[in-house]
Amino acid sequence: MNSRRLICWDRVAPLALVALAGCALPHAQLRADSGTDRGLNDSQIAPDGDTGVADVADVSELDVVDVPDPDVADVVSDADATPLDVADAADVTDVAIDTRDATGPDAADVRDTGVDTGVDTGIDTGVDTGVDSGVDSGVDSGVDSGVDTGVESGVDTGADSGVRPTRCSEIPMSLRTSATQTLYYGMGLTSSWQAFCDFTTAGGPWTLVAKVDPAHSAWSYDSGRWTDDSVDNETSLNLTRLTAKFRGFTALTFTSMRLDFATNRNVTGGEDFVTRTVSFSFDSGANTLRQVFAGANNQLIAGVPRATWLGLIPTVGAIYDVQLQDFCNRVAFNARSDDGSHDVRIRVGILGNNANSCSQPDSWIGAGGNPTDGVGGTHTAGNRNPGVIGVGAYRRTPSWVYIWLR
Repeated sequence: MNSRRLICWDRVAPLALVALAGCALPHAQLRADSGTDRGLNDSQIAPDGDTGVADVADVSELDVVDVPDPDVADVVSDADATPLDVADAADVTDVAIDTRDATGPDAADVRDTGVDTGVDTGIDTGVDTGVDSGVDSGVDSGVDSGVDTGVESGVDTGADSGVRPTRCSEIPMSLRTSATQTLYYGMGLTSSWQAFCDFTTAGGPWTLVAKVDPAHSAWSYDSGRWTDDSVDNETSLNLTRLTAKFRGFTALTFTSMRLDFATNRNVTGGEDFVTRTVSFSFDSGANTLRQVFAGANNQLIAGVPRATWLGLIPTVGAIYDVQLQDFCNRVAFNARSDDGSHDVRIRVGILGNNANSCSQPDSWIGAGGNPTDGVGGTHTAGNRNPGVIGVGAYRRTPSWVYIWLR
C-alpha cells in the first residue's frame, strides 16, 4: 500500500504544484497588471470564454509582466521605441509564449497593443501639426505683408505721384524748409543732383549753378569749363568761397539770371567782403547755360545799364575814378570786340572802350574775363581797367561771382 501511494504521489504532485502556482500568484502582480492596462477587469482577463486554469494563469503571468515593463516605458519615451523593445527581454518572452498559445489570440494582448498604438499616434500627430501650422502661417503672413506693402507703397507712390522738380522754383512750398534740395534732369527726369536754393531773394526762387573764383584760371574766358559738361565740387552746397560748378549749369534752361559779386574791400590782407547783386531777364529757349556759352558771340542782355554794373564794385584801396572806360558798354553773353584779333572779352558782363566803338575794348565788369594781365596775377572775375596806376584810370578789383538761374 505504501508503495502505491508513493507512485500515485509522484503522478499527482506535478499537477498539484501547477495548480498551486496559479493560485498563489502575488496580489501585487495582479494589481500592477490591472493598473497598467488601464481598466482591465475580471471579465476582460479571459474574454474568449476559456475559464481553464491554464488560460487564467497565462493572462496573469504574461500580461502583468508585459504591460509594466515594455508598454509603460514605451508610452513615456515614445521617441526611443526601438531601443526599449529590442532590449526588453520580457517582451521577447511574451512573443515566444504567445506563439505557443494553443487556443488562438489572447484578448489581453490585443488590448495591450491597441493602447500603445493609440497613445503614440495621437501625441505625435497632434503636437507636430498644431505647432508647425499655427506658428508658420501667423508669423510669415503678418510680418511679410505688413512691412513690404507699407514701405514699398509709401516710397514709390510718393516719388511717382509727386512732381519731380528740375529747379528750385518748382519745389512745393511745404518742402522749402531747407536750402539743399534734390532736383531732377535727363530723359524722363530719372537722374538727380543736389542743389543749393535761395527761396527768399526777390525774383526767385533761384538755383545756384556756379561759384566763380576770380583767381582760378579754370574760369578764364577760353577755359573749356564754360562750354563742357563737367561739374566741380558739387558738394559745396553753400555760399562759401570755394570754386564750384553744379549740374544745373549743364542741365537748366532759364528765363532769368542773377549774379552776386562778393568783393573784399580790405587790401591789407584781412577780409571785409561785401556782396552786391544784379539780375536780368534772358530767355535761353531750349538752351542750357552751357549751350548759351557755347553759342554765338555778343548775345545781348537788355535792361541792365552801365550804372548798375558800376555799382557792383565797391571802392577798394586807393580811390581811382575810372572803373570802366566810357564807350562801347556792350552787355552780353560772350561779349567781345568787333575786331576778332583783340583778346579782351567777358563771358557774361559789360565791355568798355576808350574809343567810341567796340572794336578794341580794354575794360570789363563781369565773370569769365580775358586776358591774364601782369598786375597781381590771374584775374577772371570782378572789374578790370588796365590804365596806368597812379594816373587815375586804373581799376583792377577781383570779385567772387555766384551765378544763379531761374
